[in-house]
Amino acid sequence: MSYVIFVWNEKSKPLKRWIAWLKLPGPRARNGRSLFSIGLLFSACLALTLLTLHLYSWNVTTGRLDQTISTHIDTVYMFQLPINQTHAKKYNSSCTRGTQLNGSVEQQLNRNKKYFYDPYDDREQIFTIPFLDDSFLWNLFPSCLYEPSYAYPHKVNKFKGVQEVEMIYVYPCDCTWQEKIIPYDPFTGNFCLSKKDANLIVEQFMSVLSKKYPRRFKLLKILNIESKYDYMNGQRVLLELLLQKDNEDKVYRVSHYYFSSWDSEGLCDLVDHQWNRHTHIHFLVVTKNLGEWVKHLIKNMEDIQRLTSDTNFSLIVVDFNSSDINIEHELKQSSFTNSRLIKLTKEGFYKTFAQNTGLSFVRNPNSIVFTVDLHLDLPPNILDYIRKHTIQGKSGYAPAVLRLKNNTNPMNGIRLHKWQELGRWEIWGFGLLSLFKSDWTNVGNMNLEFGKTWGGEDYDLIDRLIAKGYEVNRLLHPKLFHHYHSHRGMWTKDSDYKTDGITEEGAAS
Repeated sequence: MSYVIFVWNEKSKPLKRWIAWLKLPGPRARNGRSLFSIGLLFSACLALTLLTLHLYSWNVTTGRLDQTISTHIDTVYMFQLPINQTHAKKYNSSCTRGTQLNGSVEQQLNRNKKYFYDPYDDREQIFTIPFLDDSFLWNLFPSCLYEPSYAYPHKVNKFKGVQEVEMIYVYPCDCTWQEKIIPYDPFTGNFCLSKKDANLIVEQFMSVLSKKYPRRFKLLKILNIESKYDYMNGQRVLLELLLQKDNEDKVYRVSHYYFSSWDSEGLCDLVDHQWNRHTHIHFLVVTKNLGEWVKHLIKNMEDIQRLTSDTNFSLIVVDFNSSDINIEHELKQSSFTNSRLIKLTKEGFYKTFAQNTGLSFVRNPNSIVFTVDLHLDLPPNILDYIRKHTIQGKSGYAPAVLRLKNNTNPMNGIRLHKWQELGRWEIWGFGLLSLFKSDWTNVGNMNLEFGKTWGGEDYDLIDRLIAKGYEVNRLLHPKLFHHYHSHRGMWTKDSDYKTDGITEEGAAS
């Protein structure tokens, strides 16, 4: 029997061990030691090396996995990490509580006191900042194509596509982590990009910009950085900075996708993965006898338009013959006029059929359709986030909502900067999803095998997206609230739904 003896020398430095091998019967090396002992030593060294590399990216402490993400890490997927609630205190303590801008620069951001913004997180009002002309970004970096190793056509087992949704890391941290979580939730907050890695990206960008335009631009603030890692190729970066031009009082926003390869230093310009800030967005919702919630959504659309001054979005309401509200009247009375009502005269409720009907009324393949629920509070920056994370032919955006507790008023949490404690993140739901109309068509729209009863249709759609090689961009969207409600009477089976029961009325398309 071969074994290893570890001898501790008290007089030596800490962790110093003397290893002695017994000369045992069996095959021998030239030095006389047992080949088994040599093999055991090699295996131990290899295991120690792998453990050291593992601990470089993941700091394992007693009873928990402490995330310390740095560069050159593996892709991290949904439902992969058994993260404990102790993360919440750490990440929320380091989330964005930086310095505010002052003077004329601050006034240009057009702060709206009627909405309870976090004064330290400009992502909530990022849509108020004018864009820097794209011509300044042309030819700054070499061009490259976005071809992530994890996005390719392949077979996906039923309801397993959600496990292949890659995580996005954000900087600054956005205070989404919760201290109290449900045990089976894999995580309860957006992962944070390290300050070191964020500064490295910004330095690479500003050094090239300053070299091409000497003394013309000054970096005022890092608004937002999002990084998605690809363990084979590198990382995709959404870089959003606040710049001041030529010592003017005006400030400008850079919002551009780049790629940082493991094989080369510096950034490259993702020419096939840029977002269009003017793309039209259709909010698609299905309802039956939920009149008060329909009014709530219409009011939400009015608020978003008032706060953003954006007119490139519309509301499509597909109604199953509701008897508790005249939706056509409500739409006509609303200040939000870019809406359309589609009436289904059949009885019952068939969600996927209604969603496909709404999709069929969208004619422009280059517009975005975003499926939503009625029981939501949509923050004003939702338009910006949908456009940034929905790339035609490549990806869609599936934000996670914060499910509010019963009888909870989100405005109280906003005032106290404790909004993330008003409920729990809906990690498991993918019912909110944005895709270009052309991509909805390519993936086959919603599956009519689902939709007469609650659940399943969202996971089926994710399966088909992943199987066709699409990316699903997933963030826990701050202040995207889902109100508590009962499901009583919402789902009624009906075996016969055909297109002959459809009528279109109401407002402008």
